Amino acid sequence: MIKQQYVMQFTTSTDYYQKFEISFDDFWEDYCKKADFDEEESDLSNWDEADLQEIAWDYIINNPDKYRVGEGDYDNETIINTYLHKI
Repeated sequence: MIKQQYVMQFTTSTDYYQKFEISFDDFWEDYCKKADFDEEESDLSNWDEADLQEIAWDYIINNPDKYRVGEGDYDNETIINTYLHKI
């Protein structure tokens, strides 16, 4: 039998929604300690929403499974490109 060594590569786009939720109560105290913030800097009400969003997103990206809410819909995978090549 002759081996047929082919590889199929897929480039896909996923058009499903995922939801993430993170409570500042879970990490804010540690974040402020690491950043050496004083009491005023630690007050969330003094922060711009965009800055808080960036900080929270960094935490989510580091552990998305921990902060994911519900299950994503993986049935909506769209194949953009395929490439079959012999190895």
